[in-house]
Amino acid sequence: GDKAKEEEMKEGMQESEHEHSHGKEVSTFEDSEVKDRSLSDWKGDWQSAYPLAKSGALDEAFKEKAEKTGKMTAEEYKAYYLKGYESDIAKINIDGDTISFTDESGKTVKSAYKYLGTYIQNWSTGTKAAMYRFEAEDKNSGAPIYVEINDHMIEPAEPEHFHIRFSNESFDAIKDPESYWPTFYPAAMTAEEVNDELAGHDHHEETEYDEHVWLSLKNAELYVNKIAEDLSALDAANAENYKKNAEAYNKQLSELDTQYADVVKNAANKYLLFGDRFPFRYLVDDYGLDYSAAFVGCSADTEASFETVRFLAEKVDEKKLGSILVIENSDQKIANTIQQNTQEKNQKILVLDSMQSVTEKNIADGETYLGVMQKNLEVLKQALQ
Repeated sequence: GDKAKEEEMKEGMQESEHEHSHGKEVSTFEDSEVKDRSLSDWKGDWQSAYPLAKSGALDEAFKEKAEKTGKMTAEEYKAYYLKGYESDIAKINIDGDTISFTDESGKTVKSAYKYLGTYIQNWSTGTKAAMYRFEAEDKNSGAPIYVEINDHMIEPAEPEHFHIRFSNESFDAIKDPESYWPTFYPAAMTAEEVNDELAGHDHHEETEYDEHVWLSLKNAELYVNKIAEDLSALDAANAENYKKNAEAYNKQLSELDTQYADVVKNAANKYLLFGDRFPFRYLVDDYGLDYSAAFVGCSADTEASFETVRFLAEKVDEKKLGSILVIENSDQKIANTIQQNTQEKNQKILVLDSMQSVTEKNIADGETYLGVMQKNLEVLKQALQ
């Protein structure tokens, strides 16, 4: 309801080109959740974004990004996207199991492709993506032999765009996807429509909410009450038991909420810095904490810009922070880079668990929501010293 908060773009954050569309694209998942897909998911005619960027057709998008973030000039954004979009393939057609590639001169090569499965790409931010791999059946057709497609989804779906990389040597020889992501949009899209999508225009004018609502103990009480209410409706004979259990659990949540408030109240420092995505807005708002972070909570970006790292390192020095935070499963690469660009270079790297995925092993080991939030409180104590 009205307790849901819109995603927040804080000063210094890296603007994300790959923020996932809620309910569609994903950047955190269990490997076992990835489903096989066929080329039919990407059927049809597609156009490369590279010629559009080179021609100046996307300059307005780069200008809007520069005005919105202030982290790079329009010219720097254009250079960044030109590097990522670079491709000598201008058009792609996918029909059945056949991919046709048309280069800038108009020459077309094609081959049937067989599906080889997925490769899980772990990004430097701790997020990841499913790369769908295909191998040409006709090795002499002139078409790329090893093809890898990524559209930020992990199951059959119709994408709004996709990234494709390939090599004639091997999958290992494909360029680094963190810096090279040739992007293809539907051929029917006009340059203006591609420009709008790149600029982040929302033609449906829907508000983008921060989905990490469970990271507020106050929100958790709302959910406990709703669960008890629904269970009671399904099993009226035990309604009183559900009510009592909900009351007992909410008492524990309330007690932990008080502990969080006390820790923040008694802390000399009330500022957190994340060298990572930031899914904890509900938590910091509950207790009046301020923060800086490399990315918004739903970003699937893979690396922080020089400007973002510099901003965060300077913020560590300005606030005299003794720690830099990351979320679970992070490789801590960005946090370590921030640390090495501070004056002291001795900050602790601390991990706050955002519970964005739970494994069967977690459950077997007895991990619970309350348990994770209690551990997070201990981490918070250190971070606020």
